[in-house]
Amino acid sequence: MNKVIGKKIVVWMMCLIMIVSSIPLEGVSFAATSVTSIKYNTSHNQFDVESGYIEIRGTELAGVEVTIEDLSGRPYVPETRTIDSDPLILIDLSVEETNNFNGNVYVGTIHLDLQLETFPKILNTNIKNVNYETAPPDDLVLKGTNLNNVSVDGNVPTTDVLAYFGQNKETEILNNNPTNTAEQMTITNPKPEKSLPGLQDIWFERDTTTSGGTIDVTVSSRYKNAFRLVG
Repeated sequence: MNKVIGKKIVVWMMCLIMIVSSIPLEGVSFAATSVTSIKYNTSHNQFDVESGYIEIRGTELAGVEVTIEDLSGRPYVPETRTIDSDPLILIDLSVEETNNFNGNVYVGTIHLDLQLETFPKILNTNIKNVNYETAPPDDLVLKGTNLNNVSVDGNVPTTDVLAYFGQNKETEILNNNPTNTAEQMTITNPKPEKSLPGLQDIWFERDTTTSGGTIDVTVSSRYKNAFRLVG
């Protein structure tokens, strides 16, 4: 009797193997979701936010839920998911979402902290028109938060931020004035050495890694028409 049962079990197993092997596996993936890089960018009209986006690259990303946190720590799903593919997710943020984003992103079960609490932000400047040919020439004073994290010499430790001005990031801004603080940074006699006179944009950029150094994290911001160089 046991031999009969054993033979039936073998037959059933063989049938199951044949059925499974006949199922086409094309398009079926057993790989887990992974993230290799994330970019967060904001754009400002002078000092007011006008847009923001989050770009996530990796594998098996299509359809994965992405949530972000607001300033109160409440997680929610952003409204506009512009690209949803296996290698790339692009999320366009509204002005309200950008202003209230605290830097925490969840890609499925993967948590990414962009550390926005240390990223510089410009709220205003001392003057709009900077005359670089007067005697003495004008200095530009940025007023905001976390300005002390701008790089002193262009070398970038983990938390330092690179800063530029110009029409296309032509001139590097160094945080080397001894009077500078987290709330105020003086740019001594900015000149159009590499850029043209006229309206100038300001950029902040930080490249770091997270999750044990396996995920590249880029945070950047652009302040359009932040000041004007006149001579």
